[in-house]
Amino acid sequence: MKKNVIFIVALLLASSLSMRAMTEREALVAIYKALNGPEWEADDAKGWNTNAPIKEWKDVTTDATGEHVEALQLRADEIKGYLPAAIGELKSLKYLKLRYKDREADAAQCIPAEVWTLPELVDIDVYIAGKGTYTLPKEINCPKLNTIKVNKLQGPFDVLLTLPKLVEVCFEDVNGDMPENIGELTKLRRLTWKSGNDPTKRIPASLGKCSMLESLILDNSTFTKAHVGNIEFPAEVWDLTNLKYLFLRNIADKPSTIPADKVAKMTRLENVILCRVSLEGNIPAEFFTTGNMKQFDVYENFITGSIPKELGNCIKLTTVQLNNNNLTGSIPEELGNCPKLRNLNLSKNPDLGGKVPESFVNCPDLAIFKVDGTQVDSNVSEPLKAHPKFSRWKFNK
Repeated sequence: MKKNVIFIVALLLASSLSMRAMTEREALVAIYKALNGPEWEADDAKGWNTNAPIKEWKDVTTDATGEHVEALQLRADEIKGYLPAAIGELKSLKYLKLRYKDREADAAQCIPAEVWTLPELVDIDVYIAGKGTYTLPKEINCPKLNTIKVNKLQGPFDVLLTLPKLVEVCFEDVNGDMPENIGELTKLRRLTWKSGNDPTKRIPASLGKCSMLESLILDNSTFTKAHVGNIEFPAEVWDLTNLKYLFLRNIADKPSTIPADKVAKMTRLENVILCRVSLEGNIPAEFFTTGNMKQFDVYENFITGSIPKELGNCIKLTTVQLNNNNLTGSIPEELGNCPKLRNLNLSKNPDLGGKVPESFVNCPDLAIFKVDGTQVDSNVSEPLKAHPKFSRWKFNK
């Protein structure tokens, strides 16, 4: 009888211990072991799995008490394995940054479901170098989430619409289309959508309702010219008057023009990159009215007309790439008013001619100057030949 009582007590004690919630220190140790921690370099593993206070563990940030983890960065080159369910015990976690550099990792296992239940999570940033794709859960119970950066993703993505506080979405190597109602994310300031496959439909018109957007990057990296006349340029982009940074590549193959009247209202633009989006017609001078432009790259399109002399208003301008278009006229002398100009690529504009402006002597950093594939005169003045970067300039042979 006595033995039976001892056995029952031991069983109850074991059961009680198994039901005890894991401490945050124990959760960190579980994460360390699951991610190949014993093989990390000494600097990456500093403090981990020791008796040192967890606030002293490398890349672990705690609250003022030192007891609750608020930020976790896991970037060791030796990370292997997968983030365990124990991450769900870090109830105060606000910021999670993880780098899976193992090319053999299965993307589908890289973010456990428990991450998407963390009540304080504000920012998640996960990079996966491995194989396959990761699918977001149908529900995300992170009411404070405002930044989500993940790659190797497979749609659908409608769960984003349940996160009204989102300020930044950065998806790279995405397979699947943007939600039709993306415009419901009215607080969105930064949107990056880099597709890993050819687009199946145009960018949603509702994107134009994201009026707070400051940075927009849309890139279909494998888009080919085999899609002729099927996908239109997202005209709603020109309604985003708060944009500072605009990058569009391979997102349309149906010709369109740039509306000058709408560009005139985009007074905050500083960087414009429009590559292979089938733009035709002239470059509106309204892009340069404010003088804020730092980078203006509109290349591999069907742009016609002359290079706007108003570019010379932009004294912070460093890069202009207008190559592979159908520009005419000559290079405006006013570009010499841009002392920080480093890169001017006008190559492969067969009807562009005239002389190299003498004013380029005022651009001492102009290291990349390309006019091959044009009719620009390669005979330049002695002051231009004395330019410190002249030996790098590329003319027709």
